[in-house]
Amino acid sequence: MFLKINDKGNDVVTLQNRLKSLGFNSGTPDGIFGPITFNAVKKFQAVNKLPQDGIVTDAVWRKLFPSAYTGSVPKIVSPKLNLNFLKNKNVIIAGACMLVLAMAMFKKRSEA
Repeated sequence: MFLKINDKGNDVVTLQNRLKSLGFNSGTPDGIFGPITFNAVKKFQAVNKLPQDGIVTDAVWRKLFPSAYTGSVPKIVSPKLNLNFLKNKNVIIAGACMLVLAMAMFKKRSEA
């Protein structure tokens, strides 16, 4: 599966979302492989020691999705997923405290 500049569609959206999640500015995930996406792909290729031609080849897909790539575009990125609540450190700390308390309660019950 190859993607190149001027390609359009859901596979381009998947590419744009993945690049964005990895810190490469690919612009708004609009499904259009334009100049911003092209430059993001080239930067990704450079970081990953791949030929810097801006073309998304199988080698690029494998680097983008190392554990999921099987020869077709992985459908594992959800552009609607919102994890902004994780920005609140109090939520993370409270969750960790609840986990520790639950583990302690479980241990007491299993010892009884």
